[in-house]
Amino acid sequence: KYSIFTSNTAAIGNVAEVGGAVFLNSTASNLAAILRAGGAAFNVASGSKKLWFEARIKAGTIADDANGFFVGLFEDVAMTATVPITALGAMAPEVFAGFHRFESDGDKLDVVHCDGSTATILSADAITLAAATYVKVGMVFDNDTVTFFENGTAIATLAVGATEYPDATTMNPVIAILGEATEATGVTMDWWRVAQLR
Repeated sequence: KYSIFTSNTAAIGNVAEVGGAVFLNSTASNLAAILRAGGAAFNVASGSKKLWFEARIKAGTIADDANGFFVGLFEDVAMTATVPITALGAMAPEVFAGFHRFESDGDKLDVVHCDGSTATILSADAITLAAATYVKVGMVFDNDTVTFFENGTAIATLAVGATEYPDATTMNPVIAILGEATEATGVTMDWWRVAQLR
């Protein structure tokens, strides 16, 4: 099952590509569109079993100050116009791991994570985006280490100890966009997949 959140004229829709794709667009400053996959919940706390996450996405524009977006795993909390991305374009202090484009840095994706209180950029400008060009982003959690990937190549790692991800906190796949300006290019996701051993 999926849950969505849109504010005002922000929208989520289908794209006429081979096999189909989903398009998220924020049409004005601080309007959000969010898609979350529910059902099974995932955990990367120390001692948890192996997990895989991957998504194929493209940004319609790489201009600065157009919009920011996030894709990855995010805590199962209420989605709002300021969660997962705040009105200032930063990540909200919930539990998450994934990839974030800060609105003022349109051609870059940062690798980000949070323990529920302190959002951290693990690797700034880790991925360089090209406009309207797909990139595969992903992560694998194994042996208390999260390894982040771009098109199958490792770009960052995070050692998970007792405090990085609280044991009781579960996350779900989330893609979200928050606008900074009036524009119509948004972010497109071809597919995503996530699995964890039980």
